Amino acid sequence: VLGIITGSYDTKNLLGVESKIYIGPMNKSRFVVGKRYAVVRETKGPVINKIDSKKLSQQLIQIIGEIEVESFGSEFVRAAIVSAYDMIERGDRIMDIPAVSMQDPPQTPPKQLVSKVLVGDSLDNDLFVEGQMLVLDKGFSNGMQLGYLFHVFDDTDPVLKEQSLIEPRSKGEVKIVHVSRYSSVGYIQKSREGIEVGDILLSHAELPNPVVPFTKSRPKVLIE
Repeated sequence: VLGIITGSYDTKNLLGVESKIYIGPMNKSRFVVGKRYAVVRETKGPVINKIDSKKLSQQLIQIIGEIEVESFGSEFVRAAIVSAYDMIERGDRIMDIPAVSMQDPPQTPPKQLVSKVLVGDSLDNDLFVEGQMLVLDKGFSNGMQLGYLFHVFDDTDPVLKEQSLIEPRSKGEVKIVHVSRYSSVGYIQKSREGIEVGDILLSHAELPNPVVPFTKSRPKVLIE
């Protein structure tokens, strides 16, 4: 942990994108102006996967956002919040989490590894496009690794909320840039249309199972 968010001039208790924050204790050797760092928060357990946190020997952290350092003061580091996966508060911690370069060659994940979008980098948006970040429901305990490249699919009729009546469609590509035990963060490299919460990530373009054609019996009427 490099420091904590000590304060802000924002009048709100909950901080979001574009909020200016101050980090202490100030240590110029630990921060670089223009570099981005992760905002993290300790969590009692992986709520998403409903795993008993008492069985875990280490404290879990949740990445809730990203900040960019702007300048140094006499006692504090000034930074701006550039991404928020959850609402950020005074007292949240700052860590230096290494990211995978977008220039590094992608790795092919195993076909059986299927993930789902939990949330995007802005709580105010429903659609996420190229250049944005996504939080996914699989971590290294499920076999997720840095550098994996996934294809994103949508498989649900938005009105009927039904999956068996339509064919899944490809919407873009996501590269894994951070992995924790029960979740991961992906960077949208390509998007042919907006990616949404609940969209499915698969290793390859081919689908694991073909969709069964939908048939519906119709009553027969005799016309005289």
